[in-house]
Amino acid sequence: IDRCRRYGFRGHEALALRDLGMAHSELGREDEALESLRAAIQLRRSLSDTEILEQSVISLATFLNELGVTARKYGRLDESMQAFLENVEIHHQKGDWHLEALTLSEIGYIYQSSGERDRAIEFLGKAVQTEEVHGPTTYSKRWKMQVARMGDRASQHSDVDKERIDEGGDSESFDSDGLDSH
Repeated sequence: IDRCRRYGFRGHEALALRDLGMAHSELGREDEALESLRAAIQLRRSLSDTEILEQSVISLATFLNELGVTARKYGRLDESMQAFLENVEIHHQKGDWHLEALTLSEIGYIYQSSGERDRAIEFLGKAVQTEEVHGPTTYSKRWKMQVARMGDRASQHSDVDKERIDEGGDSESFDSDGLDSH
């Protein structure tokens, strides 16, 4: 990183910071990982088109994806969500429907892990729709199955809640189980 700075290779510096963040993440160093990834993204955003081309710097979306994955790994769901939402926009603008769909599914899984079933279903459904409109892949089937499982669990929980209410129980005391991820 120091040599990149010394010689003015900002693109290589951004890549090195990204790699450092990924290494810190693998070692379980949450703060260092996220700090390096944030710095990498900030630097990547500031690069000129010439720097990006001459130094073969990967896309901003790739940097954002790494931050999204790492933030989710450490339970920083808001930061992860922000990175993935920006990525959806980038992929949509570029017409990269497959990566847009994958990123929509990531958002769906974040909502699922935070217990927001309806939003999870919404974003997984958007992922399926995007894939099917532009050419389905093997992921569409997985996402459909996940949505179906979430719907089945919700209806099972609704039936149990309804029975508890009919019996005079308190539906808010019902503790739902976790949902599967990927």
